[in-house]
Amino acid sequence: MIDLYRGTAAPEPESAPEARAAPATEARCRWWLFTWPCEAPETVGEEIDEAAPDAVGYTRTAANELELLFPRLPNPDVYIHVVPHLATEERVPVPGYTTAVPLYERVEYALPGELAHARRLLEPGSDEEPGGGTP
Repeated sequence: MIDLYRGTAAPEPESAPEARAAPATEARCRWWLFTWPCEAPETVGEEIDEAAPDAVGYTRTAANELELLFPRLPNPDVYIHVVPHLATEERVPVPGYTTAVPLYERVEYALPGELAHARRLLEPGSDEEPGGGTP
């Protein structure tokens, strides 16, 4: 039984080790009943991996499309530290922890051009006043 597990129970034909060592020269793609020659998966994966870093800025995904179409106004988090305390009538000890709470209640979306103006106001050395005029 151990020989069957190791695969040494029957002698292998001479062509079998060579066939396993050398990969097939032509890959075959298959869909339902149809087969056709196609590129080997290894070469296709390498091409995709090489092209992926260059295409990251140009690729449109659901996440970055929504961020571009509907930009959100900044909503900074306020961090609150809760000190260790005793809770409930049984005086159960609760360890201290830190939690984050958004500064504003709701998520607000920017109007067209609103974020660009806000970024210019926040730049260091900006002489522009929030009212729109310059000093």
